[in-house]
Amino acid sequence: MKYFSQTSGFLDSRIHSPIPGDAVEITDDEYARLLSGQAEGKVITINAAGRTDLSENNAVPDRRLLILAELDKIDAASLRPLRALYAGTGTDADKARVAELEAAASALRDELQTLT
Repeated sequence: MKYFSQTSGFLDSRIHSPIPGDAVEITDDEYARLLSGQAEGKVITINAAGRTDLSENNAVPDRRLLILAELDKIDAASLRPLRALYAGTGTDADKARVAELEAAASALRDELQTLT
């Protein structure tokens, strides 16, 4: 098994051909360790000795993506009270919840406009 840093991928000679010459040979134990590290949010790097290593992921999340994800959550949270209001069985609490969610979504949409 080899690790190729340019694609951040693992290459197996039984599947992949050709394998780039600068791909790093790794053992089965290293492969398992690297996969486990990725699952914990770490990133695979190549150290000064040319071997694979795990580092903390210091990437700053893209604010636009975070806003879009939050807007999706708001949409999902809005469904039940909106359905009740549409069916005529909604309560004052449903109306208040929809208003609260819409205010939060509106603020996020405004922020999103400033980022694009």
